[in-house]
Amino acid sequence: GASVASGSASGRVPVGRVESRRKPGGWAPDTYRGVTAVRQLSPGEGAVLKVLPWGSHPCLLLYASQRGGVHCCDLRCPADVWQVPASPSLGLAQQLVADPSGQHWLAQGTSRGWVCLWDVRFLLCVNSWQHPQRCGIDAMSLAVSAPARLGLAQGSLPHPGVPLLYMSAGLQEVGLWDVLDGRCHQVRTDCIDAAAAARCVLYRHVRLPLSAYYTDMLGCHQVRTLSDCMDGCCRQVRAVLTC
Repeated sequence: GASVASGSASGRVPVGRVESRRKPGGWAPDTYRGVTAVRQLSPGEGAVLKVLPWGSHPCLLLYASQRGGVHCCDLRCPADVWQVPASPSLGLAQQLVADPSGQHWLAQGTSRGWVCLWDVRFLLCVNSWQHPQRCGIDAMSLAVSAPARLGLAQGSLPHPGVPLLYMSAGLQEVGLWDVLDGRCHQVRTDCIDAAAAARCVLYRHVRLPLSAYYTDMLGCHQVRTLSDCMDGCCRQVRAVLTC
């Protein structure tokens, strides 16, 4: 059966196997029989912040702890396969995206807005950059569709084949980022309250990495981002410039 792993604030990672009984004939659904404990990891490094499978192998598990960084664990072995150390100056590794096929790279997003790309074959940090808003990375997901289906123009990617990640950071913002060089290709932002946004009169420009503009998903527009109103009532306001 399938396995289930979870992370706890107490620092434990219990792993269990879902037990079921297959009914004869093949047409009826399996009967659930419970969860059998397989293993419990207790690294003693503070709260476990993230847990996810590593690639398609059923025995490989990734988890990020508060003080120990990111671990790759083989449930068949007592020791870790590898470990990416924690860097307190960058914040807590609270979001992870792993190479879904080749098990070559790992991207981590931190509580201070840093995104780090690791080559786990050599345990080398290929690049690290900070989100322009310098706020925590709330969610990360791999963009698996072809660039054309993502709304990207042909030839717009400087590094074809490099993974693109959707990242949520700040107040109601989702961006499509090139994880290698920190270039944002698309952004979606919304204000919480239109009336509150109208009261915001002081803005400051955000220094964007490698590019002065975000490219909007509409294709024929570019979006210049003005950010962080001084009274905190609006995190993002966009000025749309037509081509």
